Amino acid sequence: MTDACFKSLEINLTIFRAVRGPIQATYQTRLPDELVPFAERMSLLMSDVERHLYQDLKAGWALKDLKREYQLRFGINARQFDSVHSVLKGKIRSRKECHKLQIKELKSRISDLKKWIKLFDPRPITFYRFLGTVRIAS
Repeated sequence: MTDACFKSLEINLTIFRAVRGPIQATYQTRLPDELVPFAERMSLLMSDVERHLYQDLKAGWALKDLKREYQLRFGINARQFDSVHSVLKGKIRSRKECHKLQIKELKSRISDLKKWIKLFDPRPITFYRFLGTVRIAS
């Protein structure tokens, strides 16, 4: 096969070490053209499975029942289902952590704004639209 028959594929891999935390590496390979449609269809299938699994878990369905149903419905095996479930759990955990950080950041910004507002005159400001001026109430 010639180089023209290959397409580039990039894989991000995270390896977790017990002592010092994760190592992240990116590997790049080339796939033969005939494998590219298969890889694209598999990625669409797995993202579809993940989306439906999220909705069903959120609705309160038992994981054991979903596993059997998804194997029949999507034509995947138990290992693929477990992989999708593991990725989904990680995404949910990550989103919760990001949400906590966002709340903390917003609280900090609110307190900073409150301090900034106190620097100005604490008297209420009255707006007169019809005059186009701002007057500080006494």
